[in-house]
Amino acid sequence: MTVRKAAVCAMTFVTISLLMLPQVMADAVEGSAPGTMWSKDCGGNARGYSVQQAMDGGYIIAGATHLWEDMYLVKTDSSGNVQWHRTYGGSASECAYSVLQTSDGGYVLAGYTESYVTPGSARNVYIIKTDLNGELVWSKSYGGKNYAYALSMDYTSDGGFILTGIALPYKPLGGGSSEDVYLLKTDSNGNMEWDKIFEDDSGPEEAWSVQQTSDGGYVIGGWTHGVGMNDFYLIKTDSSGNMQWDKTYGGSGNDQAYSVQQANDGGYVITGHTDSFGGGTQAYLVKADSNGNMMWQKTYKGIETTYADSVQQTSDGGYVIAGATYELNKPGEIYLVRTNSNGNVLWGKTYGTGEASSFQPTSDGGYIILSGFVLLKTETDTIVSGTVTNGVLDAKSKSDTEVYVTGSGAVAVGKYSSTPATPTFTAVGKYLDVLIDSASGITELKIRFYYTDNDASLFDEASLKMYWWTGSEWVLCNPQTLHIDAVNDYSGYIEVTAQVTGTTPTLNELVGTPFGFGGSTRPIIQPVGGVVVPTNKLEIVTPYLALAGLVIAVSTVAVVKKRRD
Repeated sequence: MTVRKAAVCAMTFVTISLLMLPQVMADAVEGSAPGTMWSKDCGGNARGYSVQQAMDGGYIIAGATHLWEDMYLVKTDSSGNVQWHRTYGGSASECAYSVLQTSDGGYVLAGYTESYVTPGSARNVYIIKTDLNGELVWSKSYGGKNYAYALSMDYTSDGGFILTGIALPYKPLGGGSSEDVYLLKTDSNGNMEWDKIFEDDSGPEEAWSVQQTSDGGYVIGGWTHGVGMNDFYLIKTDSSGNMQWDKTYGGSGNDQAYSVQQANDGGYVITGHTDSFGGGTQAYLVKADSNGNMMWQKTYKGIETTYADSVQQTSDGGYVIAGATYELNKPGEIYLVRTNSNGNVLWGKTYGTGEASSFQPTSDGGYIILSGFVLLKTETDTIVSGTVTNGVLDAKSKSDTEVYVTGSGAVAVGKYSSTPATPTFTAVGKYLDVLIDSASGITELKIRFYYTDNDASLFDEASLKMYWWTGSEWVLCNPQTLHIDAVNDYSGYIEVTAQVTGTTPTLNELVGTPFGFGGSTRPIIQPVGGVVVPTNKLEIVTPYLALAGLVIAVSTVAVVKKRRD
């Protein structure tokens, strides 16, 4: 579980109106969210902090034994079955907060040691290198501080490693005693090349995430004492660790960041939690440009308290944040939110009791999530999103779908399976979610679903129809056309047109609702103005199979409630 502390200092404060950020409620915003493939306990009472997919398709987990006696490393196969485990340390306490696989197939772990410290130090940064079987190759301890430890590590382009975390330097009497941001660069053998401390004696700063940037420098994410309580803190350095700029983000309350990534546009995305914008503690996502200037900010909330611990950018330019969400006096649940490139929700889902202390996209398009020492693997994320101008959003690889856009706007499409609640007709097993951010820049969408020879063998091809879920009933999409001529690897396709008026659905009926409608007693989203937009599911069905008595329809998604200690 992520250690949450109070801390520290502000430089460039960003003021935000209390009512600026709409809260996205996570009661039942599931829809096209990937389901769970498997979940495995890989370490019992051990504490896991970092997971990576290994070169062989399995997974590597790093953390500490139950009472932080030793660093703990576990290797599993692609199904989460433990292949081996190793411990590293001495007579005192050690812990690994980050793990990477190296080009030789081995692994490198970073964290802290209390066994191998320099004289006068209570805790040193500790990094160890193993071979592919987890056998120790070398270890290094870096001291010279009262105490220091590494919370995050990344590869560097020269084959070395960059580490960040927290240091409490030796200071003269009256010089303050607060924690500072620590940055350390090593070569490929773990030999220190340089280290830097970024300090402000007015209060503590903490660094929880580091990444090498495209210009060879580094970006550090964490938090600092601000105008209110704490603020998100972003530091950009050059390749030698010299600060180029720093920025803070947040409001008058407590804002703490735990993960930063450089986005594919050269800017940065940083996530954590906030209680500055009303509605209690919420996950908080900030997008900044390449100079750290805020472009947009969003909050995401479960039923009550919601935290975000990590963020990853998706291949289509969107984002996935992972953490936990809680309901009062109940255990927390693992929580993932998927957004488009503007930070607008595409899906949100919980995955059982726990907290996502670490997660990564996997080679099959799903996600691997670490909670404690439990590994959870999701199915493939079928969502494809993007901003399209007079062009095509190609989602054939994920959902056999293309969306042709006239005009310009953000579009997303995904598919999912569903269980019937009120059987009305038979579907061919293809359920599509279609979403646009706004209808103002779009004049027409053509949603084209392609079907295969295998699909065609299940139904009377000429009777194929597409229906739309209004939130209370299925209605026939209009207009729609069926093309039964073969197209590349497909047998044909069905195409539905949506315009501002005169179609079913209209463009406005595809705006603003996260995929999936909960059917709960409360709305699943509270957008500005409080208007709940009808859900935007499309279903491809064949009345011919309904006559045969085969029934597949859609059920409402159960209300999801949660909270965290």
